[in-house]
Amino acid sequence: MNKVDVKKDYVYYKKKEEKVIYHMADIHFNMNTKSSLFDKILKNIEKDKPDYIIITGDLLDTPEIIKNKSKIHELVDYLSRFASISKVIIALGNHDIYLDNGIKFFKKINEIKNIYVLINEDYIDDYIYVYGMMLPSEYYYNVLGYEDENILIDSIKKMKLNKPKNVFSIGLFHSPVCLTSENVINYLKDFNLILSGHMHSGMVPNIISKYSSGNRGIIGPFRKWFPKVCRGKVLLKDTLLIINGGVTKLSYKSARHLSKLNFLYNISINKIILTNDKIKCLKK
Repeated sequence: MNKVDVKKDYVYYKKKEEKVIYHMADIHFNMNTKSSLFDKILKNIEKDKPDYIIITGDLLDTPEIIKNKSKIHELVDYLSRFASISKVIIALGNHDIYLDNGIKFFKKINEIKNIYVLINEDYIDDYIYVYGMMLPSEYYYNVLGYEDENILIDSIKKMKLNKPKNVFSIGLFHSPVCLTSENVINYLKDFNLILSGHMHSGMVPNIISKYSSGNRGIIGPFRKWFPKVCRGKVLLKDTLLIINGGVTKLSYKSARHLSKLNFLYNISINKIILTNDKIKCLKK
């Protein structure tokens, strides 16, 4: 793995006290995941001490890893170390959910102090409201061969939001693929900010991504070429969408041999500063 690439974004909210969110996605923890990956992330967390660490899905590469007690103990240990510094809020992705054992594991993780696994549930404190959407497997895996917008809309309609007034609201949706559809956008107005992952930055090389501010990628999940929305920020009317580029770009399950090339890509983290300083928020 290359270095950790921390991208800073200022997002406006009304409270005086600034809050910092570390946003990650697509860790794809598997038998070949090295402790050095988490050591690098932990080093940045210890330095910045964010108020929240948010993981928007695909923490696991496959739920089958849960059967390996020593390896999963390693993951739980690092999550606990994250939680000793900040609140850790986790939503689930398509790699996390296709076995019932996966749900049981995440519910167990939810028992760890300072860790909140949101399975169509919410987290509330005095500063933020967070809802974590878990879409059914058929949203991703179906006879159509693409992510099903109608299933997303049905799932959004079923959300039970307990959002207090005047609290900054965040929606966690693993995939951003259908979020930019005109049919979907109107259903997202309850959120000030949406955080996603899933797209692995469209596999755009670091050198190109550094000098290109567009959202298009080279290849997306399920081998979709040139996806339109896979990295960066997108304004959905009054809701801001931020797509994390992924901790792991090439998952072992999806690209076993190509996953050895992960060292070519940086570990992506979004450092999101919630602030009432409008001048800071004008910065790109």
